[in-house]
Amino acid sequence: MNIKDFKRVLSTFADRPADIIYDDRTGTFCAEIRNVPISGKLITKGDSLFVIEDDIEENARDWIKNRVADLPTLANRILTYIHEDKYFVDPCGLFLDTPDTSDEEISINSCMEQLEESLATNIPGATNVLYLISNAGEGKSTLIEQFARIQANKFKNREADWLLVPIPLGGRPFLRFDDIVVASLTNKLRFRNFYYESFIELVKLGLIVPAFDGFEEMYMQNSAGEALTATGELINLLDSNGSILIAARKAYFDYKSFKTQAKLYDSIHGLVVFSKLTIKRWGEDQFCQYAIKRGFIHVQDIYKNILRKLKDPGHPILTRPVLVKQLLNVLTDRDEDFVTSNLNSAVDYFPTFVNSIIEREATEKWIDTSGKPVKPIIPIEAHNEILAILAEEMWLNNTTSIRESVMDLLADVYCEQNKFTPTITRQIKERLKQHALIVRPNSDMPIYKFDHDEFSNYFLGIQISYYIKNKERAEIKNVLRKGGLSNVTVESLIFQIKQLRINLAEVVSFLEECMAGETNFSYIKENIGNITINLINHDSPELTISLENYVFPTDAFANIDISNVKFIGCYIQNTAISKVENCIFKDCQFDRIEIDSSLHFSNVEFYDNTITILYDATNERGYYDNASIEKQLERHGATINRPLQNNEEPIEYDKQLDITERALRRFIRSNTPINDTIFRMRLGSDGELFLRTIMKDLIKYQIIQELPYAGQGQKKRFKLNVPFRKIEEALTSSKGQYQLFLDYFRN
Repeated sequence: MNIKDFKRVLSTFADRPADIIYDDRTGTFCAEIRNVPISGKLITKGDSLFVIEDDIEENARDWIKNRVADLPTLANRILTYIHEDKYFVDPCGLFLDTPDTSDEEISINSCMEQLEESLATNIPGATNVLYLISNAGEGKSTLIEQFARIQANKFKNREADWLLVPIPLGGRPFLRFDDIVVASLTNKLRFRNFYYESFIELVKLGLIVPAFDGFEEMYMQNSAGEALTATGELINLLDSNGSILIAARKAYFDYKSFKTQAKLYDSIHGLVVFSKLTIKRWGEDQFCQYAIKRGFIHVQDIYKNILRKLKDPGHPILTRPVLVKQLLNVLTDRDEDFVTSNLNSAVDYFPTFVNSIIEREATEKWIDTSGKPVKPIIPIEAHNEILAILAEEMWLNNTTSIRESVMDLLADVYCEQNKFTPTITRQIKERLKQHALIVRPNSDMPIYKFDHDEFSNYFLGIQISYYIKNKERAEIKNVLRKGGLSNVTVESLIFQIKQLRINLAEVVSFLEECMAGETNFSYIKENIGNITINLINHDSPELTISLENYVFPTDAFANIDISNVKFIGCYIQNTAISKVENCIFKDCQFDRIEIDSSLHFSNVEFYDNTITILYDATNERGYYDNASIEKQLERHGATINRPLQNNEEPIEYDKQLDITERALRRFIRSNTPINDTIFRMRLGSDGELFLRTIMKDLIKYQIIQELPYAGQGQKKRFKLNVPFRKIEEALTSSKGQYQLFLDYFRN
């Protein structure tokens, strides 16, 4: 740190610039930080800057850490306000290192140790971004919070000089990182000692590593790209310094579309490298470790008995921590057969499992003992109804928690509507706060939340199913316009509709009425498209359903079996296609279709559709011209009904364009320059052809720029010279031809 950097960092902690005075002649300074006067003197020893205050000399970085930022207090707040999980089990994982190191994932035995190693590594001249990846309920949030506590303890014991600060995002789109960061520090950790600008400077100095938890699918796939832009702005503020952790279900560089990746990559101006840590689902070892910590004795017998019933060691009940926790909660009072009697497969396991928890609550916990015989206070269905009301309230207010006063009010309203007696109402209000699926995250605050977001999303689906059943148009539109529904919510909704035995055609007709008049950019239209396509999954009637002017969200057709559906004038965002039979697509617009060798169309016709890109995941190759796209669809069994234009013929495979696309993808995980050896290693036998021939064209048209190489040997170094957005546009306009790809940049 030099004097200029010191002045800049210190100024971010002051309320006003006038609160800091420097005397460059003597090296002294005076400041007022949080209404406390501070004075000292700056001296330089070698390459290091020191501060002398009250005759005590301290390294400038350490002085800022302890005296101005007061990070020891922040460490105490982390230990105070982040709950210690006594039953935490360190998961195994897969680690993908920075691109200069490796392109292959390696198995690791401890995600906790890998987090510490990766985040403690300062990459010179670049921001280090580590993605923590897993599906919901597999331990991302718990791992982050427990690692934050361990790091805070090490900081207090002077075994580490940086802190991990968890910043929950709740999985919602957002526009401003500064509000979220400050709110997290102030509301959750009760720490008010610096501003957002101070926070950024501490990240740049490597004293704080922010862990942004809650980048769900909408983060990567939101068409507006708000979160992506905010992430790019954050990385730019770090100016090629520091480390950040992003917890998500998928890393941005795992998407095959340059268009999706461009939203983040093109917004970054500094240098950044990306790596990825994927949490593995639990196996028998983790299950047994957790059960032993919970106080169970014959844990292997318990595991084997449940496995014998489920017949699948990969069943979510055995492999997802959030469900294992609830499973063992139930097993404290019941035997394994009670829990697993209806869980013969992983299909619809979640509603069945939740119902077993609700049944336990209703028949054993919520009991009216005022008379003989004892009886449940309310029936099982009433539990679902009141929890669904809580979930809807959280959803409508964009929050994952709810204040006690609001919870009491909602319970009062529900009880009044159902004409419960005052005695029953009081018991419901009290027991609701002790429900197995409701927790109080902070004992010092009267706030409650669902034990996991998946339970909240599940009961939101139940509430929407009630609105559909009763055809309450205004209520369902109010819920659907708030944002994109999660997969769990949609699956819960579909399950409830089928349980209620509501006629499929009537549901589709009612949803179309709710969609009337909405624009293609409306969440209502996108959510209804998502609900409808899942509703007809595996369960299409013999009569063909016609879906006209629908909007389907990203990956709406992935893992979906569709039959007997006619799509007319629909807009279908980037999606993989699994299985389609007896369907017609007419005048539809596809942003991007992803297929693989397992796809087979059966009696599927395409009429005058617009398909921007077709990507063959098996061969890792994109098709950009109509004739080639349609030829690939025909190869997989589809019938194409579109007259060829002007002797239109499929474009022959262009090896040069294929190599070019694969080479340019090397820059996705790092916008730092890349050595020629990386291209040789990653492109295999095509590496020499790329460097000898194609690279010259890319340099000529300023797609790639060669930089001076300052290291040892005869290596060459290159950087990407154009935005990813331009690469996507060039590939689309190339129609699969290398020369047309180059022409885009020539023109």
